Amino acid sequence: MTADEVVRRLRSFEKGKPLPRGETLRVRRLPPDQVLVLAFVKMGGESAPWGVGYGRPGGKRRFLTIPEPRTRDDVAQMMAEVAPALLTHLHHPDHSPFGRDPQARVPPFQVWLPNGTHLVSTGGRSL
Repeated sequence: MTADEVVRRLRSFEKGKPLPRGETLRVRRLPPDQVLVLAFVKMGGESAPWGVGYGRPGGKRRFLTIPEPRTRDDVAQMMAEVAPALLTHLHHPDHSPFGRDPQARVPPFQVWLPNGTHLVSTGGRSL
């Protein structure tokens, strides 16, 4: 047990109730056409994904899988199929309707991944 855990337990005992481990990240939720949900499927201990699912909330979803993630060429091919959708959503200059115009007002966008710690949001700024 670390010193931080000991302090948290003592504070919890002092208050007489469990204490929250963290704080909720308050982020404005954008309309579904400005949100992309992206989920990687991995097996325990593997660094490469067996599959990926992506799409818009309430919209069309796409799922891609490979039989063996240790075959890196298969993983690369799977991710090459995902790349255009992700790059378009992120307004990459080669895939965005705004092109390479530095003055373009790119609308805000969000990419949601499983686990609350992996959130990308531009908040209205271009990347």
